[in-house]
Amino acid sequence: MLYQEIRPIDFDEMYGNKAVISSLNSMLKSGSIPSSFLFFGPSGCGKTTLARIVAKKLGATENGIIDFNSANTRGIDTIREVSDKIKLSTILTNVRVFIFDECHKLTNDAQNAFLKILEDTPAQVYFILCSTEPDNLIKTIRTRCASFEVKALRPPEMKQLLTDTYSILFENKVMDEKLLNEIVKCSEGSSRKALMSLEKVMNMPDIEEAIILVASDMIDSSEEVIALCREIAKPFKSAGDDSAAVNKWTGIVKLYSKLKEKDPEKLRRAILGYFKTALLKAKNTDDMQYFYDILSLFNNPTYNSGEPDMIRRLFATLLLNLPA
Repeated sequence: MLYQEIRPIDFDEMYGNKAVISSLNSMLKSGSIPSSFLFFGPSGCGKTTLARIVAKKLGATENGIIDFNSANTRGIDTIREVSDKIKLSTILTNVRVFIFDECHKLTNDAQNAFLKILEDTPAQVYFILCSTEPDNLIKTIRTRCASFEVKALRPPEMKQLLTDTYSILFENKVMDEKLLNEIVKCSEGSSRKALMSLEKVMNMPDIEEAIILVASDMIDSSEEVIALCREIAKPFKSAGDDSAAVNKWTGIVKLYSKLKEKDPEKLRRAILGYFKTALLKAKNTDDMQYFYDILSLFNNPTYNSGEPDMIRRLFATLLLNLPA
């Protein structure tokens, strides 16, 4: 994967988050280094990359960096494994850095057991916690860590990342401006998403097709999501008879319940991608207006409003078909 191949290995290779990098540099040079760090912020913006850079600067070799994805290893057994590895580090007197990705997914029992380790950490052992939802960590863990908010890349920073990457890949060739802007917009500050999107379209000769693919394929294009979008797109007539509206809403609810991934923001972007493509291919004014209205409904992010707002918007697609 492109984003893995060009992952930064030092601070000066990072894009964005200059204040965080400056603070980390100062802390590491001062010699007053905490045993525990917490990097929090949106997905795909460099938390784990920063963690690995910090681990190297703390003196850990590649073998001394131990990664845990707490989404998969979230129970008390994980903490017992960490405890055993710490004992081995004490014997070998080498630097060990434990990186916990998605640490907020540790169970409550695991977090409480982990707290005991954080409170009595040997000198050569460090912990770096990475989280998109730091509020789901118990407060006593958060207060034990030096916390750093890793923010999404701003559009100029994302443009620079993509421009530089494209220039390296294609020997100083300039990237199409419209395609560049579309990737920047759809990535919403995530360098990982942006580079994954670039990798998919960078060899496509037709720029317009590449732009459409960025909007529709950047996000989840599973069969379940596509089926939901197709159900939303189906027209229906309801002039005083509630059955057509009820049947359509029942169909939408059934398909929504089958989704493996119900993350509101991922689903919102999937719907935007689908209906942007649908609007570009629309052949009559009724479809054009309907697809335009759906794009307007799902235009704003759902970071703060979550699933209830997603349900509201799905229901609002039904209302677009009802007579005034």
